[in-house]
Amino acid sequence: MTIGFSLYETNTQLEVLATQEQSLRVRLRTASETLLEDWARTLELSLVFVTAHEAMVSLGVMTCADAARRLDEINRLVETLAHLDPTKVFEENAAALAPFRWLPIAATTPATGDTADVVRAVQSLVLHVPDQRLEAARSAAPELAHRCRLTLDGLRGFLARHTHPARDVMAVAGQAYAESRLSVDEVAALLILPVHDAVALLEEHGFRRSVEALRLDPAARKARIAELAKERRLRSGAPIVDPAWVEREVMASQRIEDIDARPWLRR
Repeated sequence: MTIGFSLYETNTQLEVLATQEQSLRVRLRTASETLLEDWARTLELSLVFVTAHEAMVSLGVMTCADAARRLDEINRLVETLAHLDPTKVFEENAAALAPFRWLPIAATTPATGDTADVVRAVQSLVLHVPDQRLEAARSAAPELAHRCRLTLDGLRGFLARHTHPARDVMAVAGQAYAESRLSVDEVAALLILPVHDAVALLEEHGFRRSVEALRLDPAARKARIAELAKERRLRSGAPIVDPAWVEREVMASQRIEDIDARPWLRR
């Protein structure tokens, strides 16, 4: 299913989200073997939509004609922010999108509406996610449950970054970090925070890098290994006893377990 710029127009997005949410809420009243799959698809579509809205605002896309011209840019930014392939998500939701796919929209129609309306739509959707029902289905369909959890984290990150007091700075810094244009140290400097607090804030707001962005090329890997070897020689192989380094490592390992260790380690 080819992505049409008409589906990225904010009012169309809000209508699709409202229709999907109402349908899923009705289906909660009955036993459904496909409930988890339906929620996974709907949540992913919602995340693609809201990050497309963010992308258009960030890129200064004003009209639907602008959106059509800059569709590739919008999609690249959606992939960066949502960590989803928008084309694949649209294909999986083809049936739900069919009534909206070819709606006539004038080229001069504003592409983006009020972000506050998008935030309210996401708040309503997240509020009605049946956590207990989805958790009960986890053992039968772990992959679908994992998709739901990741996407919910993304939607909650969207809500967090649009309600944060410094949301404008956070949005710019977080997007630059996700695109590998800023290091975490530079983000921390911009936000006037310790690095570990900056990392926690980036995660809370849904800004993270893909594995591809984190992977070192052969030259960078060789240089990093050389730096590690040099540092080890300088300390003659003795263990590292710097408390700050120990705290950093403990906090990093605990984040993998979804635990925030900062309150227990900060002195």
